[in-house]
Amino acid sequence: WWQRLLARVIDWIIVGLISSPLWIPAFTTYVNKLRSITNQYGNLNTPAAQTAINNAGGHLFGGLFLAGLAAAVIMFVYDWVQHGLWGRTIGKRALGTMVVRASDRSKVSGGAAGGRAAVFALPPIVPLVGGLFALLNELWLLWDRQRQCLHDKAAKTVVVKARGPNAAAYTQPGGYQPGGYQPGGNPGGGYPA
Repeated sequence: WWQRLLARVIDWIIVGLISSPLWIPAFTTYVNKLRSITNQYGNLNTPAAQTAINNAGGHLFGGLFLAGLAAAVIMFVYDWVQHGLWGRTIGKRALGTMVVRASDRSKVSGGAAGGRAAVFALPPIVPLVGGLFALLNELWLLWDRQRQCLHDKAAKTVVVKARGPNAAAYTQPGGYQPGGYQPGGNPGGGYPA
């Protein structure tokens, strides 16, 4: 579980850096509006100044929501493309893990990678309920026998070690070997990460 968590942290940092330009305009606009309100009203404790500050806060919230929506879409595409093409994101490469089909440990299809990415990346855009689902999704692997998160269960995938002790011997182009992990622990067959 800790390898999956650390891989996700690396991926979140990358997506955060990619999406950071989306957040900057919302904060810049808010700061400029506060300066304008300060110059216009002088005393910020007046009802008119407080109304203007509340309106600026509402615009900030709207801008941040749109930036968050765009960041979720970026995370969705980031996960979908990398898992669909290579079975691993940059974070998973760094930690030596990869995503394979749960049934036979073969390459994940583009459709399964898209479904997996959608269940992982898109629910958090729904206020409150989406965040609770995202938390439950990530925690699920702690008590699941196959160490699957809910997005793994939805796509019928599992994360396995791709290098190191108990790693799968992936030799097929694209980083996959038919059969891969075999339950019961065949030597070199890989185990759920």
